[in-house]
Amino acid sequence: MRFCLRCQAKMMEGAYLNIPGKLFTVDVKTDRGSFSPFDRFPLKAAVCPNCGEVSIYIEDHKDFAEKANKSPF
Repeated sequence: MRFCLRCQAKMMEGAYLNIPGKLFTVDVKTDRGSFSPFDRFPLKAAVCPNCGEVSIYIEDHKDFAEKANKSPF
């Protein structure tokens, strides 16, 4: 459950960021290098029904953290 950083209302989660024909993902690059090109993390969004604030997040953050810790870079 996510709460709005501006007004603390409960946010509506699970929306995808989409432009027709595209699905946004995060390709991770760090100062130590980058993840495998096969490691893509779809971005999701939560929207506050009270004030319209949008929060962008990676749903499977545990998988992200595991891969980040195993990265050879």
